[in-house]
Amino acid sequence: MPNRCHVLTDHYGWRPHSKPLRRVQRVGSQLVEGTLASGEELRGQAASSAIGAEISLKEVGLGDGRLQVLRLPTLTVWEALATAVLRQVVRAHTARERFCRVVDAVSPDQAFPAPAMLLACGEREMGALGLRFCWPKLTRLAGWAQETGADQAVGPDGGRALLEEAAGLSGLGPWSLAVAAWDVSCDPLHYPVGDFVVQAGAASLFDDRPWARKPDEFELEWRTHCGAHLGPLTLLALVVADPRGQHLLRDVAPQADRMA
Repeated sequence: MPNRCHVLTDHYGWRPHSKPLRRVQRVGSQLVEGTLASGEELRGQAASSAIGAEISLKEVGLGDGRLQVLRLPTLTVWEALATAVLRQVVRAHTARERFCRVVDAVSPDQAFPAPAMLLACGEREMGALGLRFCWPKLTRLAGWAQETGADQAVGPDGGRALLEEAAGLSGLGPWSLAVAAWDVSCDPLHYPVGDFVVQAGAASLFDDRPWARKPDEFELEWRTHCGAHLGPLTLLALVVADPRGQHLLRDVAPQADRMA
């Protein structure tokens, strides 16, 4: 596999049918936009915030070449945590639908709504959108975000202090906090690797293994399998689990020197 670059568009703020692909984020009172042009080139104001990682496929036992992965981080702890709440209990496609329904109903500019915008909605309105389960958690989180400034750009600590404080909020468990930490940092070591998205990527990359289906059992297997390469392999699993990354399997899987 030759050296290649892939922009990870797993976050639900990327609208799959927009041309070019576009993600708009709200940071305080400002909008920050990024677009994905042809050739995996990020453009727009948000491009300067992209975080990159290079994976040596030979080092992780998946053929030759190197893969450069770029991802736009979520710029506020508020959006990262709210997205994590919308992901709770459901699979990725349902969570994406929830996210899009909130944005379409509340935000005219296609950015995730500010806390005050969300609080201006009523429970009945959110219930009509199929979000009654999420609503109490989102309103608590929105009130907290207003008090703490979690809807502003992350600070020099990368949002760590706010995420630690958010651990005391009802409805935010270790999984939600880990997913939010991944969204803000783009560090795959923060990602809860028992998640079904990682399971899907692992099944594609290593389809000769009978992976466990229960999250805690899969996590143990995955960590053992990856060893010192947990970060790169988890990132690669997230890439190939993303529909835009499926084409990479043609280059990776047929050449795979499977890890023992």
